[in-house]
Amino acid sequence: MNTSLYPLVIGLVALALATAAGLWLRKRDGLIRESTPQDSNELVSLLTEVGFTAKGPAVVHFSATWCAPCRAVRINAEKVVGDLAGAPFAPQDIEVDIDENPRLASYLKVLSLPTTVIVDRDGGQRFRAAGVPSVADLRTALEPLTS
Repeated sequence: MNTSLYPLVIGLVALALATAAGLWLRKRDGLIRESTPQDSNELVSLLTEVGFTAKGPAVVHFSATWCAPCRAVRINAEKVVGDLAGAPFAPQDIEVDIDENPRLASYLKVLSLPTTVIVDRDGGQRFRAAGVPSVADLRTALEPLTS
C-alpha cells in the first residue's frame, strides 16, 4: 500500500468509530430506565423545596435556560401530566432549573441536560431518563404510580 494513503485510512477508521459511538449513544437518548426506589428524608426535603407535595407521583425534569432539548421535555411532561390529571393520585410536573437548585441535581447525580426523574408519592426515585423521553414512555412509567 502506498504510504501516502495511511493518513486517509486512519482518518476513515476514526470517522467510522466516532459514527458508531454516536449512534450507540443516540440510541439511549430519552430511554426511561427503572430505578431502585430510594426512600430518603433528604431527597423528600429537597423535592419539597421545589414544590413536591407527596399527593401523587411527580415528573421532575432538570433544565436550564440555555438548554434547547429541555423545551421538548417540558412539552411532553405537561402533556402526560395533563392527561393523567383525573387519576386518583394525580401526578405533578416539576421543572427544576439546575443552576438554581444544584443540591437536588447533585443528590440525584444529574450529569447532563435534560434529565428526567419520576418519583413516587413517597418521594422515591422510580424511573430516570437522560435526553428527551417520549410522551408514550413517560405515560407508561407514570400511569401505574397514579392509581
